[in-house]
Amino acid sequence: MAAASAAVVSRIVPDEAVGRWEIQDLSRFQRRSCKAYSSGPILVAGGSHFGLLIRLGGKDTEFASELQVYAVNLSGKRTMGQHTIRVVNQTRGRDYDVVLSGEPGLWDAKSEWGWKQAMSLENMEDSEAGFVVDDTVVLELYMQVWEAEAVRTQGAPVAMVRPGAPGGFWGSSSFSSSALLHHSSAQHALASSSAFSLAADFGELLRSGRGADITVKWAGLQTCAAGTCAGLAACSGICGGVCEACHAAAPGIAAGGAVCADASKLEEPPLRAHRLVLATRSPVFERMLLSSGMREAQQGFDELYLEGADAKVASWFVRFIYTDEVPAEAWDDQEALCFLLALAHRYQVQSLLE
Repeated sequence: MAAASAAVVSRIVPDEAVGRWEIQDLSRFQRRSCKAYSSGPILVAGGSHFGLLIRLGGKDTEFASELQVYAVNLSGKRTMGQHTIRVVNQTRGRDYDVVLSGEPGLWDAKSEWGWKQAMSLENMEDSEAGFVVDDTVVLELYMQVWEAEAVRTQGAPVAMVRPGAPGGFWGSSSFSSSALLHHSSAQHALASSSAFSLAADFGELLRSGRGADITVKWAGLQTCAAGTCAGLAACSGICGGVCEACHAAAPGIAAGGAVCADASKLEEPPLRAHRLVLATRSPVFERMLLSSGMREAQQGFDELYLEGADAKVASWFVRFIYTDEVPAEAWDDQEALCFLLALAHRYQVQSLLE
């Protein structure tokens, strides 16, 4: 009986989005100059904002009569991505669009990728061509964005047969210690692959928000008057925190842990997470979210505040809970990293401290 081979599949699952830009009163835009026109952000993919930029010709003779079009990473972070730009044919249908497809690559912050000769201005503005209707041209941007390290690997277990089976994994009725070593190594590799796949799957679950049943918010980073505590509210809108070191309440903190009406006025959108995942990884969260006597465990209460965290630190912390990974950018920010480790102490996430 021959052994089935192990099938290991690695793939990257990108975040995808489409944005549309209508440019009206096209005849009023400058031609044959270095003037660039920007759409501003028209889509969000992978946490980054992207937009389009065009020039109607240029001063260089070679491009004086060409539509130049570029996709622009408007965010302040680097990412991997691939883009497609369409100059939409508004009268003849999608089959007649001008489609410009870029190669996968690294997009630096504020970088732009595109074409200096997307199509001729004469062809675009031809009244019979169908690209300009009522002095309006339409462009679309399709982005696929992913993180370079976000590879999902899935492994199928090796089919084993008992030692001594003819034609089996061991090849004979007797087997050597080296064969046993290779078998052990294979098992270890498969276990590592499965763990990596599980982390990737949980990271995707967090990113997608599927089945999430609790909203994770943060109280901000702030020291008290004594300079000894962190994690109290950065504004009077978030209540319920008391400094563990000096037992002093931040301004605006209400008795009994109440949350003010404007507590939702945060700079970043809150995170959506899963009670069971949080409770499994932290004994503190287990008591807060699953014990009947805790506020967060009460039916209809779906908010969890992280004391001592801002949006960035909270995102890193929750992501680690799901994937066992600290993002590379965290190691370059020592102050934020300290707050991250403080959260690990507070909520007893021991694996983050090891």
